[in-house]
Amino acid sequence: MPDLGDSQLVFLGLSAFLGGLIFGVLGFAYGVIASLFLHHAYSPSEVVFLVVAGALTLNLFLLPRLWREINWRQSFPYVIGGLGGIPFGFVLLDYLPGPIIKMSVAGLILVYCGFAWWMQSANRPDLPAFAHSKPASFSVGLAGGIVGGVSGLGPLIPSLWFGLLRLDKHTQRGLSQPFGIFIQSVMTALLLGSGRVSAEALTSLLIALPLLGFSVYLGFRVFQAMAVEGFRQAVVIAAMAGASVLFIRQLLALS
Repeated sequence: MPDLGDSQLVFLGLSAFLGGLIFGVLGFAYGVIASLFLHHAYSPSEVVFLVVAGALTLNLFLLPRLWREINWRQSFPYVIGGLGGIPFGFVLLDYLPGPIIKMSVAGLILVYCGFAWWMQSANRPDLPAFAHSKPASFSVGLAGGIVGGVSGLGPLIPSLWFGLLRLDKHTQRGLSQPFGIFIQSVMTALLLGSGRVSAEALTSLLIALPLLGFSVYLGFRVFQAMAVEGFRQAVVIAAMAGASVLFIRQLLALS
């Protein structure tokens, strides 16, 4: 079993604890928070595996509770598009320089947080009828698969789209849950089968899982005791700050 460096253990622990805690409270955003820490200590391909495998574990954990809300039929175009986009994302993962990928992840998180903040306002446009069509759903899923392949954050793209469609939270969760499970399952299998996953990444996942389980449980307890909306805003602000630090650090590395 490979030994992990002190910095890797610290960032791995922070990613598992804070990512799991926020997932337990909000029901999403594990990958957003975990990526901010993991990219400081692991290669992009290792981060993709740790984010995807961790998110898959959490989604499977929640599946029995959300089973009745899942809309398998309506999520099908998103899932098919996502599966088609994964290979393109893997190509980008192989050929883009590490700092560029990390800067792109930071930029994506900043866009997501800005969108989440903007969605609280009433000045949101109504999308045309085509936005609700199967070709549009397939295209959004394709984009999510590409982003997932290169960063592990594929579910962010459908989440942005569902917000623009003004879907209620139960409908959004019924569509995003199967997308996440299918895409993350396929990605985890492909990453393991292709030999992209290092022994160091596997060891890190095994170390993180107990802490991830504890933090999710703690997040559920926090959810019952606090105003979730205020916590959600705090998470957005913290994620934007973390993404800014990650972006600036990688920009300095390139200069």
